[in-house]
Amino acid sequence: MSTREASNVSYSLVDEGKAYADRLAREGVKTEYRNYADMIHGFITMGRVLDTANAALADCARALRDAWVR
Repeated sequence: MSTREASNVSYSLVDEGKAYADRLAREGVKTEYRNYADMIHGFITMGRVLDTANAALADCARALRDAWVR
């Protein structure tokens, strides 16, 4: 796969993720969309080397905690 093809796949995933979040919100599901634009797919598992991964995990934990506390 060329860099350009990989880039197109990545943008497709972003577009699909945003569309899914928009649909959930339209259907009344509490939704919080975040796009970590400078990150690669799967970055959230790379906390040892990417500070943004740790921030993203903290965002996920906060959202889950808020949802469960209600």
